[in-house]
Amino acid sequence: MQSWNFWNEREWTWLLSDIPSDVPLWEATDEQLAKRSSAWRLWDRLMDIPGVSTARASKLLARKRPHLMPILDSVIIDTLHLEGRSLADAKGSPDSSGPPSD
Repeated sequence: MQSWNFWNEREWTWLLSDIPSDVPLWEATDEQLAKRSSAWRLWDRLMDIPGVSTARASKLLARKRPHLMPILDSVIIDTLHLEGRSLADAKGSPDSSGPPSD
């Protein structure tokens, strides 16, 4: 686990500004969601904060990027078999052209 530095505001700002605010999850490129992406790196930074759970981190990111970052918790992760997988996996098949239909 990295040491967490609350005062590294520039890094937090840069990472968040690098995540598109107008791209829905199903239209995001694999590069925007890959483990090396700003979204993933910001996720890692949040998860390094003592007391921040998956649910809390995903709620924070969903608040800032609601179309791109889904809210996740242990039930959703277990149901969709997302443990250890990237957001690219969460969005579905590569040929997905829109949100899942009901």
